[in-house]
Amino acid sequence: MAEQLSEHVRFSGGQLTQLAGGFPGLQSRWDARLREQAARDLALVAERAPEIADLTVASPVSSDADVEDFWENLARTAAAIRAADHVGAEFTVVPPNAEHPDWNDYELSERLGPVLSAEENRHGSDPLVMHQMLIDHGGRWMRLAGYGDEPGELPTDEDVVELALQRAKAGVQALVVKLVGRKTGIIRIDLRTDITAPEIHERLLAYDENFGWVFIRIAGRRHTLLVQDWIPMVDEYRLFVVDGKIVSGAGCIEEFTPYDRADPDDRFDIRLRRHRGNAVTGQRSEGLHIDSTVVERYLRFAAPIAAAHGGTLVIDVATTTDNKPVIIELNPLPNSGLYASNPDAVYRRLVRARDRGYGVYPLMRDAPKLLEFARPINGFDDTEPEPERKDTRS
Repeated sequence: MAEQLSEHVRFSGGQLTQLAGGFPGLQSRWDARLREQAARDLALVAERAPEIADLTVASPVSSDADVEDFWENLARTAAAIRAADHVGAEFTVVPPNAEHPDWNDYELSERLGPVLSAEENRHGSDPLVMHQMLIDHGGRWMRLAGYGDEPGELPTDEDVVELALQRAKAGVQALVVKLVGRKTGIIRIDLRTDITAPEIHERLLAYDENFGWVFIRIAGRRHTLLVQDWIPMVDEYRLFVVDGKIVSGAGCIEEFTPYDRADPDDRFDIRLRRHRGNAVTGQRSEGLHIDSTVVERYLRFAAPIAAAHGGTLVIDVATTTDNKPVIIELNPLPNSGLYASNPDAVYRRLVRARDRGYGVYPLMRDAPKLLEFARPINGFDDTEPEPERKDTRS
């Protein structure tokens, strides 16, 4: 397969403003090697992308800084710089346009880096939320639905309240309800066989104040919710896929960043958290352990799925109580959290990829050249020769 090489890498750094908002300091849990790597990356970004972060290890430490966001985004930026250098491409930072980001087709083909909030269109639908991959390999019942605040406002098989009543009668213990608007939230509703429609309405609206207003706003609109049976899962793991090939992965361990990798050259971190604590699981975070067998099982499970898809995205997987791997969800790659993955491995692929992961965003889906880069491509031949390196910097 021919690689897509360009002479320019345009890094969308506007989303990384938190790097300029406070320095969390080198972390005490890091050993000398990890601290040295973080310091080198900090110096690299300060030199090559001062628009994003002009900091040093001697900068004042801010107690308000978000530790994980800062170091994840620094690792992302440093990896993009090294990837550009690796193929001899010029690296520039594209500042955000406050009103509307404006990328033409050619610039999109050279783009790397996160997507701005204005590009995400948080009220638009997420094309990955009910993808066939999730339906086929999710291991649980799921439906697209809406919320109706008036009887008969939505078809029975598309009304979240009616679906909840049906699942309760079928003996389902709980539902997970995800708002289809990008990254606008997820909640869990506990069920019992005699639960009533008014109770379900109340639980949806009273989950918290923000959710209540969201449900009022989307009332009567179809396909605004993803409703799924809740099933217990353990050992959640994130896989980064570029052009249909899994290139890195890490356990979904919130406090870990790329600077927590046990081996900086490893592409797949084998540490896992048995139980991930949040409002959906109803558990505390616990059970940090090492298990290469589980990670290998995830790779065998997901590799053919990723190849069949052929594009660039993130696949989150986990293990059910009957010891089967399932897909939890799919996410666009550009803004996905990194955990202890290897962003250098990811960006070395992305800088040569036909699909850089932007085609799933609502405000970019109509760009004809972008869709050309996002069309399914199966596999990636590791035996292909490395591109000739050249240094374009003066």
